[in-house]
Amino acid sequence: MSITVTVLLLIILIWKGYLKNWRDYHTTLLYVITCNLTYIVLCRDYWLWKYHSPFLSEKEIELFNVLILLPLLSLLFLSRYPEGVRKIKKFIFLSKWVIGSMLIEGLFIYFNEIEFDHGWGFWMELPFYFVMYTFMRLHMLKPLLVYALSVITAFLFLWIFHVPV
Repeated sequence: MSITVTVLLLIILIWKGYLKNWRDYHTTLLYVITCNLTYIVLCRDYWLWKYHSPFLSEKEIELFNVLILLPLLSLLFLSRYPEGVRKIKKFIFLSKWVIGSMLIEGLFIYFNEIEFDHGWGFWMELPFYFVMYTFMRLHMLKPLLVYALSVITAFLFLWIFHVPV
């Protein structure tokens, strides 16, 4: 699934001409990568979710998702984010991305390519994706605020899910 989703993202990014925008968003893409690598380090022995692949090893799928899939997804989200519109339209855009991400995650579940543990479940994806996409967009405007909010959010997740660090 990860490879399929990545190929589809690449096709869309190239077709729509968004791939060339990576320079405009590279600091936010690095922020997204850093957040994911932090999750891998902190939850290495106590993961909340874990991806599987019939073609890649555990480390390969983690690196593939962190370094390729999620940055491409983030680039598409940021490239399409509506500027100069009312907040309700931005909320609708965000909601569509959250729902779309949950549908894709549903396919990962169906094909047994994601596994949840330690109290995390599919139900957590709704607030998680809202926070993820909101932080992504906010990082473009106020990166220092997002760094602080990310640390607080990470500590909350560690506490709520009893992650031993």
